[in-house]
Amino acid sequence: MAVERKHERYQIQHLHRGGFSLREIGDELQRAPSTIRRELGRDTQGVERYDARQAHRRTFRAMCGLSSRPVSPKA
Repeated sequence: MAVERKHERYQIQHLHRGGFSLREIGDELQRAPSTIRRELGRDTQGVERYDARQAHRRTFRAMCGLSSRPVSPKA
């Protein structure tokens, strides 16, 4: 089951930065550790810094069928 709720992403971010293991985060959120690993891996910014706000924005845009990058006007 994918992480779908905005507040769960912020909990993942907070717990991950607090040094909790994937298993501990998964137990807290009642999710499999593999789900937490995928979420952190999918939405990590460069230096392994998970950004819950950016993760939620990307998911929302994908669900709406919007591109993750702005489209430049054609000349």
